Amino acid sequence: KSFCEMREKSAEKIIGNFLKSKAEKTSLNLLQLMSTPLEQKGEVKDWNLSPINHSSISCSTFNAKSGESLFIPGPSPKYLRSSVTSFEKIWERIKQKPIAITQNKKIEFTSGSLHQGTREMMMAQTSYDKHDYHMAYHYIQASIETLHKLPEKYISKFFFAVFEFIHEPHRKARGLILQEFKDLKDKLPSYLNDHCLLFINRLQVLISGFPTISPMQIQNRALREVFYFERKIPPILLYKTIAPFMKPRIEVLDVIYGHIHLPIQIKKLKVDEGSLSL
Repeated sequence: KSFCEMREKSAEKIIGNFLKSKAEKTSLNLLQLMSTPLEQKGEVKDWNLSPINHSSISCSTFNAKSGESLFIPGPSPKYLRSSVTSFEKIWERIKQKPIAITQNKKIEFTSGSLHQGTREMMMAQTSYDKHDYHMAYHYIQASIETLHKLPEKYISKFFFAVFEFIHEPHRKARGLILQEFKDLKDKLPSYLNDHCLLFINRLQVLISGFPTISPMQIQNRALREVFYFERKIPPILLYKTIAPFMKPRIEVLDVIYGHIHLPIQIKKLKVDEGSLSL
């Protein structure tokens, strides 16, 4: 599944369980639920990414009727940690106060390696966007180390390998990068795993000219079209045709391919009176 599909599925499940539960239906309880990431206990390939995630720069509730709003303070990603900031009487004389959060195992989980490691992932993306590739490498390697006991490490390892593919064109390096992608195969969420198969195919073409990947192994239809498109490119031109136009986007768990144009359908969003911002 793609980044948005995973978040949508997780959000629907969390909200559905919340509405069915006996828990008091308050903004604070909803915020705590939605700002606590799912602990991935199984294989990463079975993921449904949490609504709150590594790229969340804001998480808040807003109740227009009561004039109250809650925010997660502190640096992103906006996982629930030690406190929540409350704003009351927004339509009158606004009041601000902190609300301490009772610590538990879930809070300890999100406050430790997960928060630090996913923040390092986003610092890698920020550095990459600034064309500071040295620091991008530094932060993505730091996140691999910080997340080494968590399945999220495979996400960092994938984007590290993507950085290498784009910026290390040496023939000797390609064999090592190919092995990195092979080691990641079937350890990633399905959409990233399809990307991983594309990179394995590209590197095999560049190294030997004899790829082993079948297009039917790629589940996502749009990425399968990328596979077919690149198969038409002569091997001697492949790297120079595709690498300069690749844009890794860690915040949405994707790689944008500027050398190919695919149609995108955008669904119109529905907005109601009360809202939760992630």
